[in-house]
Amino acid sequence: MPFDVYEIKIFGAVASQQCLSVFHAKSTEDTGATPHIDAKKCIDGWVDIIQDGWLDVCPGQYTQIGLRSRRVNNGGGPSVSFATPGTPGTRGAEVSSTGIGPCMIFTYNDGLDWRSGKKFVPGVAEDDIAANAFVAGLLTALDDFYDLLTGGWDNGGLDFAHVIWSRENSTEYDVEMYTTSGKPGVQNGRMRPTF
Repeated sequence: MPFDVYEIKIFGAVASQQCLSVFHAKSTEDTGATPHIDAKKCIDGWVDIIQDGWLDVCPGQYTQIGLRSRRVNNGGGPSVSFATPGTPGTRGAEVSSTGIGPCMIFTYNDGLDWRSGKKFVPGVAEDDIAANAFVAGLLTALDDFYDLLTGGWDNGGLDFAHVIWSRENSTEYDVEMYTTSGKPGVQNGRMRPTF
């Protein structure tokens, strides 16, 4: 049986617009029997080790309002949710637009070719964009966030590593490289309600 893969959904709002960010993590152990407990460990480890780095790349008008995790392979499992009301982003104050933000690119190899997964940071602070490009401070914060993801997180004896999850192939891929798009990305799918 392959290692368990957990989905982490981060529910938030940018200037009163709901948004959802999704990450996936592979447990370094095949724990199968207790997916609800391990989903909670995944969230707890994220909060303890990764969350501050995530909030450091989000604009000040972003508020994280909740986390949800569940196993997505090996038969799935129940969702575990936690409210985190009033947990704000730390970059700047005013957001330039709720639909524009840095595009994080995660490169992986599926055994046939190099591919990439993309994820948007929900919004960008006005101070973090100049002449249609991101300022050095934001790019440094994104690099620091990538370093946290590369290091993974742990909780309660389980280690978790950031992966790309393919619903189509029902498998995970290890991330080989992290980069940030040089131009701001526009995201429209994020505008749908998340609850």
